[in-house]
Amino acid sequence: MFLYPDWWINENIGLIEEREKPAIANFPPREIVASRIDAVLAFDRTADLPRVRTPTLILCAKDDVLTPTYYSRELARLIPGAEHVELDRGGHCASETNTAAFERAVLDFIGRLQ
Repeated sequence: MFLYPDWWINENIGLIEEREKPAIANFPPREIVASRIDAVLAFDRTADLPRVRTPTLILCAKDDVLTPTYYSRELARLIPGAEHVELDRGGHCASETNTAAFERAVLDFIGRLQ
């Protein structure tokens, strides 16, 4: 539920329920889930970000409750020359919930690289 904004959940509850069935049936044991969470929390490459030389787009949605926008802003600040785009809405899965705006931002970014 943290992936999607409330407005999208309300409009797509049937799709979410359909996706939940195989996800629940194949959900890993709690020890595996806990180890994955520990790995995410322990992973920190912040010190390496100033060395990134690849053109970088940091794209987020203002209503992402899983990764708040201040994380994206900080990431963009630490990567030299990174572009930062905040969509008005889309949640954590903005590529799915706000497809047109997401694709427009990505294609605009790629277009400027050519």
